[in-house]
Amino acid sequence: MSRNTKGFTLAEMLTSMLVMSIISLAVVSLTMSLTTAQEYSADFYRHVQIARNSLRRIERDINKSKLITAGNSNTLVYWLEDANENGDIELTELRLITTDLATGKVMLCRAEFPAFWPPLWKDQWDNAMTVPIATNLNSAVSWIKNAQWAKQVELATEVTSLDFSASPAIPTAELLQIELTVGEGPGAVQLRSTASMRSNKLSDLFMDLGLYYLAPPED
Repeated sequence: MSRNTKGFTLAEMLTSMLVMSIISLAVVSLTMSLTTAQEYSADFYRHVQIARNSLRRIERDINKSKLITAGNSNTLVYWLEDANENGDIELTELRLITTDLATGKVMLCRAEFPAFWPPLWKDQWDNAMTVPIATNLNSAVSWIKNAQWAKQVELATEVTSLDFSASPAIPTAELLQIELTVGEGPGAVQLRSTASMRSNKLSDLFMDLGLYYLAPPED
């Protein structure tokens, strides 16, 4: 008695394996694409949030500040407020924004005296700040950042570029343009903003022998 059996030929088996391989590669490729898209989306929205929060903080400070005293493309020093309303720039009233592209961090720095200091000591250090010092970038940064009581707050991370552009030139600037880039590659975000001082001291600022003052120097 003969049995009629029919199986796959070698050609059919190879064709089937080829089709399955193509389908598997397509599934893997689709999965990787979806994963990449999700990662890109997560990075993008996280970077947007970082950039927005940082710009909002800088804008708020500049809008209420008295003067942008010194700065360059990625460093800014400004007289935030006249806390005791004496009309003078004091050390604790200055703010410094610095950018370290090596770490991707933007820091806000200010001088904060130790709580145990007597008022006389604090007044002496505050009164030591002059407009010529505040309007000299190297001097201002040294006084604010290098003081042992300096306090730093992180404004942003993963920053690849921060550019300040003042008009007119600092310290007579009325407007500040800010361009901030967070992240790298397809998930990077670049935002721009403009801030202006609403209660400034520009009308009191004048220059004598290359130095700026808020009051005429005494003879």
